[in-house]
Amino acid sequence: MFDVYHDDVAVLKQAAAIILNGGYEFFLLHSLKKFGMEQVFRTLILKGVPTYGISAGAIVLGPDLGLYQAIYPEDNLFHDKDISGLHATDIRIYPHYDQHLAQDPTLAEKISKWETATHNHVIRIANDEGVVIRDNVARRFK
Repeated sequence: MFDVYHDDVAVLKQAAAIILNGGYEFFLLHSLKKFGMEQVFRTLILKGVPTYGISAGAIVLGPDLGLYQAIYPEDNLFHDKDISGLHATDIRIYPHYDQHLAQDPTLAEKISKWETATHNHVIRIANDEGVVIRDNVARRFK
């Protein structure tokens, strides 16, 4: 376990694997940037340390939070301008899609409009699904 707020970065550099937990993607990204952890994570990922993202962690591993800024600007509590992700992959993930779609029937349209406007694709993941990404190629599983 590593806490960016309290732990020495040397602990993270010795990790056999990295798991970025869920929560709020903007808060997670803000915290990583605040403590200068972006490059540390990128270096470890490039070295081949297995890296897993759960919910917000999967989002932050991607190129940016542009979709979330467009759909949920109120979640950007710190009003961060730099919402670029860790760039571990170019693949954009929308976790909990099934649950969020049930809560907001317009979600599919919102995501499709964003994809069209930005020429980016988003992989929508249900709560019982996952994605393995290797060499920037995604493979879904249940």
